[in-house]
Amino acid sequence: MELQKELHNRPPKQVAKGIFFFILAALCFALMGATVKEVGSSQTTEAIIVWRNAVSLLLLLPWLLAQKQPLKQQLSTHHVKIHLCRGIANFCAVFFYFLSLNFLPLSNATLLFNTAPIFIPLVAFLWHKVVMPKVLWWGIGISFVGIVIALDPRHGLFQPASLLALLSGISGAVALVSLRLGHYSETSNRLMFYVFVINLLLAFLFSLFSFQKTWGALSLLDLAWMLLIGIWGFAYQITSTLGTRYIPARLGAIFLFLSVVFSFFLDHWMWQVTIPPSTYIGCALIVLGAALKVILYPKDDFQFTSSNKT
Repeated sequence: MELQKELHNRPPKQVAKGIFFFILAALCFALMGATVKEVGSSQTTEAIIVWRNAVSLLLLLPWLLAQKQPLKQQLSTHHVKIHLCRGIANFCAVFFYFLSLNFLPLSNATLLFNTAPIFIPLVAFLWHKVVMPKVLWWGIGISFVGIVIALDPRHGLFQPASLLALLSGISGAVALVSLRLGHYSETSNRLMFYVFVINLLLAFLFSLFSFQKTWGALSLLDLAWMLLIGIWGFAYQITSTLGTRYIPARLGAIFLFLSVVFSFFLDHWMWQVTIPPSTYIGCALIVLGAALKVILYPKDDFQFTSSNKT
């Protein structure tokens, strides 16, 4: 009953606006991944997450203080469980993804992180019995086939380190479903603040186990990279948060596949990775699948909650 009440309070869909923000999120995510890969050899994963969220909080606080509402009122919440669930899932997704970048090419790690749209329907069903329209699997399937073709499994996609990136995709699915549910009752500012705080605290606790390596040697160049990671991470959180405000996670997350496309070009530009013809075919299928999902998505998807079918 509580979920049914919240479903009626969910924000109205604005598909074009939601898609725009998810495409921006995909670009910011790819840029963040490229920056993490550049600095990952000299810094621990937990240190990178600490700096990413610390910078994001510093960028968010002036915006919060500029609002008309008092800060305490803006951050007051009765949905601690949603924030904790999203925060922990988001931390796991980012931790596994950043860690996998030490062993995999940027595009491979980003591909496996972007299996999140495949797991979102399963997470939504197991959590709240929300059933995804079967017709939308055509769009998801075409996009996923596209990214597999683009990467070519013969070139090292399937290796033990890939499990880390796959776990980041599963965790990302939980985080995105939590984020969409959070929008039923929480403001975007509140959602961003708590995910930054929870991720910062968790990363700091992890850093205590590698204190010397994490905090003992931080050059000015490393600090500059860390600040840039924080900026890209903040931009990604803003755009993905706004995206899930306007469209459901299971529709919007498909556009995060585009981060794979962006990652290919960053691989080529930054590390001179040659882009084979199969990549272009795969990228075309990714875009086709995303477009197909938009075309097939029902105008009113409320009836697809299994506990409320008519």
